[in-house]
Amino acid sequence: MNALDGKVAVITGGSRGLGLAIARAYAQEGAAVVIGSRSSASIEQATATIRTQGRQAGGLSCDVANFEQVQALAQYAIQQFGQLDIWVNNAGIGAPIGPPSIFHPGT
Repeated sequence: MNALDGKVAVITGGSRGLGLAIARAYAQEGAAVVIGSRSSASIEQATATIRTQGRQAGGLSCDVANFEQVQALAQYAIQQFGQLDIWVNNAGIGAPIGPPSIFHPGT
């Protein structure tokens, strides 16, 4: 059993560099990963790489400076994989985006 079996992880800025390394490591440990990036092409390439290793991966174009796009990324994870357990803020902006409850509608 892997440490992250059954978990769903969202990684912003996850299509290259450190973000992609995090996504690949989480997938290797059993998590389904959702990659957020501004580039749809880079998302497709990153998720394809993870899937060829027999792991679950999806992604959505997301600019973390846009609150609605961040919410859409969270909803995508829930729609695709049924839950959201881990959120890694790896994208290149450090501004706060709101309380964690934004990712759990109704809380």
